[in-house]
Amino acid sequence: MKLNADNWSNEGKKDNLRQQYVKVKSFGAKGDGITNDTVALQKAINYASDRKKVKVILPKGNYVVDFLTIPKNIYLEGNKDANIVASKKRYSSFISISGENIELHGININGENRRSIGLNIRQKSNNIKIYGCSIGNINSTYLETTAGIRIEGNTKDILIQNNIIDGISNTPNGVQGDSVGTSRGIWISKSSKEVEPSQIKIHKNTIRNIQTREDGDGISVQGWHRKVDVTISNNFFESCAKRAIKIMSPGVLIKDNKIINSYTHDADYKKVMYSFISVYASDVIVDGNQMIGGNGYTGIDVGTDLMETPKRIKITNNNIIFSPTGIKTFLGGIAMYTSVKDVYIAGNTIKNTNYGIQIRKQLKGCIITSNSINNASERGIYISNYNYINISDVVIFKNNIQSTKETILLRAGEAIVTGNKGKTSSKIWNEFTIENGVNSLLRNERPTNFFPKPSEFYKGIVITLQTNKKENNRYECVPYTNAKKYKWKKITNE
Repeated sequence: MKLNADNWSNEGKKDNLRQQYVKVKSFGAKGDGITNDTVALQKAINYASDRKKVKVILPKGNYVVDFLTIPKNIYLEGNKDANIVASKKRYSSFISISGENIELHGININGENRRSIGLNIRQKSNNIKIYGCSIGNINSTYLETTAGIRIEGNTKDILIQNNIIDGISNTPNGVQGDSVGTSRGIWISKSSKEVEPSQIKIHKNTIRNIQTREDGDGISVQGWHRKVDVTISNNFFESCAKRAIKIMSPGVLIKDNKIINSYTHDADYKKVMYSFISVYASDVIVDGNQMIGGNGYTGIDVGTDLMETPKRIKITNNNIIFSPTGIKTFLGGIAMYTSVKDVYIAGNTIKNTNYGIQIRKQLKGCIITSNSINNASERGIYISNYNYINISDVVIFKNNIQSTKETILLRAGEAIVTGNKGKTSSKIWNEFTIENGVNSLLRNERPTNFFPKPSEFYKGIVITLQTNKKENNRYECVPYTNAKKYKWKKITNE
């Protein structure tokens, strides 16, 4: 039967993507929750794609679908009652985006726990916008990773904004680190050998109920050794069983997110979150995030034995506040669990942990300043002698610490410690405790020799040293004139 275009399209009336449209019901879609609408919806989408500036309208209804492919030049819009529902047949991917200039708005995607990937943005896609949608009830059917949204490599200019991702689960097998039992709210990863993505922005989404504790993360970025250019900002996370965010590729900004930890227990770390945020790659900034409540193994952990040494990590202006009751953290509020190089930790508030900040392995280049550490059941800042670690070029200054034991305990390496304040419950405040093998360098005539190596990473950062006379000497990392090299320059009072 030949369709009458006047009955289902206003194409040609105005040259505007949002004012030209097709009606999916004119292609045979029922939206009754019973009829399989796969063919009808795909026909409407393909028709709009061929004509470029045509919007596909999905009216109120429950559209049962096996799977859909969204090609280039599509604007698919629904309302709060427009639902795409998985059929009883089992498939891996539910909706696949492959092309450019694609927008999805106001669509509810319900996997009915019969799909592994809710929305898959395939490699080579660019200029993609997903906003005002909901994606949920995603569960593995082929013993593979599940995800509400997956973004593959070789993608560019993708905006994921104001969506709700809720109810992504998997079946655990008791083995951490494999794909079985792994679930992600948003999963940015390779499908094969494609290059890294760029200009990816994940903004103002709600991500919750990501299960299981074996490996359930709100957002995961992984698979590349070169910078990926991903921004994760102003999102809300709740009930993400293992972590809210895990970063295993360099070049990620994590800023102004709010993470609610819903898990508490008195004794078992396997029943609480592993961490709020895990950073296992270089060139990552974690700034201005709110991490609130519950119990956990750690707050922010940096480094893993499975990856190369993370470098150039900034952790600034975050609130890490665990519940005052229940099991205390094992590694601390901020933990450098493996070898790390060039870390800046400043302006954070850390409460209700065992250690505020703990360094366990090799560290070369670190500034820890202006942090507020409260109610630490062990130590405020702790450099341990785990594995006889080598620590150098570390400066710890102007922190405010309240702890049960030592406020600052150094058991290995070299560090400058100056101008910190605080108190312990066991004895009168003492700025720090030095054990055998530690060299305190505060009084050295040339303290800059023991600062982190000056570089662009530390540009503009100021180190303040308190002298014997209670005076402050200040040094700023600045570039040499007409050169790419940097130096620590003493600031003089004019």
